[in-house]
Amino acid sequence: MASAGYGNSVLHLNITNSIIAKNQAKVTGGGMELDVNEVGESNTAFIRVVNTTITGNESNMHDLTGKQDEGGGIRVFAYDGVGASISVELCNTIVHGNIARGREPSEDLWVSQRDPAQAAVDAYCCDIGEIVDSLGLYQATSVINADPLFFDPANDDYHLRAASPCIDAGTATVPAPPGLPTSDFDGDARIIGAAPDIGADEARPPVYLPLLSLGLSVVGG
Repeated sequence: MASAGYGNSVLHLNITNSIIAKNQAKVTGGGMELDVNEVGESNTAFIRVVNTTITGNESNMHDLTGKQDEGGGIRVFAYDGVGASISVELCNTIVHGNIARGREPSEDLWVSQRDPAQAAVDAYCCDIGEIVDSLGLYQATSVINADPLFFDPANDDYHLRAASPCIDAGTATVPAPPGLPTSDFDGDARIIGAAPDIGADEARPPVYLPLLSLGLSVVGG
């Protein structure tokens, strides 16, 4: 959870090359809870998330009725405070396959505000699943909604399969800080291929070993 409160608080947060997976929130924001609130005034937050994978998280883990349970993957909320604002940028990031129990759709990303506070989410070259934005606070550029085709998420393997739509679908133009990372979460070079991949993994091409010629002798008579 990242929150700005208590009056004139300023939060700047950069998240890079991270995997946020299989977390369970009792109430809201299964993967990430990002907010500014009404305690005091002029609370501001800016969060930039780069080449990160957010998947398999759950909000409302006890499936309670009558409770706030938004945002299985990311919940962004600004509420009440005068001058309170939150801005979230998602770059080359996967937010897919998260669950908000008791709510449909599953809410990979949920964003809202309560006046006079302001919230905004801008996504660039991402793979984002279900989005709940009743106020038009979310803006997307070159964003897809597709199964990222992780290798084996059940066993915590979030590398990309060769057929993943996230391969070569990112952008190298990432503002600093932090800018585009020079390696992925494994330490492999980023970029491999025509463009950066979306998510924490930079997929490596398959390695084909040369065939060895076998010397065969034929015995006949």
